[in-house]
Amino acid sequence: MANLKDVAEYVGMSVSTVSRVLNDKAYVDPSTRRIVLAAVEELGYRPNALARSLKIGRTYTIALLIPDIQNLYLTMIVRGVEDAARQEGLTVILCNTDENTDIEAEYINVLRDRWVDGFVISSISKKSDSIRRLKNEGYPMVLTVRYYDYLSGIDTVAVDNFNAAYQAVKYLYELGHRQIGLVLGDIGLNVYKDRFAGYREALRDFDLPLNERIIIKNAVDGSEALIHDVEMMVNQPTDCPDAIFATSDLKAISVMHALHKNGKQIPEDISVMGFDDIPLSSLVHPTLTTMKQPLYEIGQLSVQKLISQIEAKATNGQHIHSIELLPTEIISRQSTRRRSERL
Repeated sequence: MANLKDVAEYVGMSVSTVSRVLNDKAYVDPSTRRIVLAAVEELGYRPNALARSLKIGRTYTIALLIPDIQNLYLTMIVRGVEDAARQEGLTVILCNTDENTDIEAEYINVLRDRWVDGFVISSISKKSDSIRRLKNEGYPMVLTVRYYDYLSGIDTVAVDNFNAAYQAVKYLYELGHRQIGLVLGDIGLNVYKDRFAGYREALRDFDLPLNERIIIKNAVDGSEALIHDVEMMVNQPTDCPDAIFATSDLKAISVMHALHKNGKQIPEDISVMGFDDIPLSSLVHPTLTTMKQPLYEIGQLSVQKLISQIEAKATNGQHIHSIELLPTEIISRQSTRRRSERL
């Protein structure tokens, strides 16, 4: 494989002249540029990316850490990250942490040592020493969707989960529902803590009871345990919910499966509402009413904020960290209806 010296000898120029052409750092006569670039093409010369990165202090590569690419809401975020990065000439390294804190830490440590310019992280860890270390080192980093109190002072892109859950309960209340059940994810995550808080606040404001018998916590998408818990909830002799708000679409689809399995009609017997608006929510039967997160836009904005940090670091400029909470939107479909319309 040809190197820089080979190109210089081939065109009869100095190595420094060829280097100036390739790095586009100084004025070079157009005819000289054409000769050098033609030789580069003919000889098949490719610059050493690592050496160039070390010289300029940039790799134009970012790392995206997510818990599991099979989670459909994360795929939409990934697409937003990739599209925004590509527009800026960046390469994305995608890492699945498999909901494992050790794997997450290993990726962070390896990629930091390999000179990625920054990280977009949807962390699964309630207490990550690796992320805290990145923060203390001033490494460019954005938290997306998931966030934690102990990681304050880091750029974050998410939604207002408290208000979104509040609005979901309000929507069901205005449809005439008075026994609104809840299916909640890992209560240790701030995402679900905030949604639970929004749910409770709405119940208080609308004078509805907080009934633990119709609340499922720490639900895992698609699990047999979740199906079983929903069956127990809706087959109680008393306190059966007339609506269920699930804090993800995948949880809501599991709820719908359990209801169908137990002879319950949706929405005639029980209305069901999800959270996310993944593509699958418009394909299930009945189609799923949901609280839409702008997932693609979250991915895009995460990259924009990361680039702002990277550029500030490269120029010794100032970057003011912020939390961006994007708006959510209720998407009304067939899985909910007014109680007065029930058959």
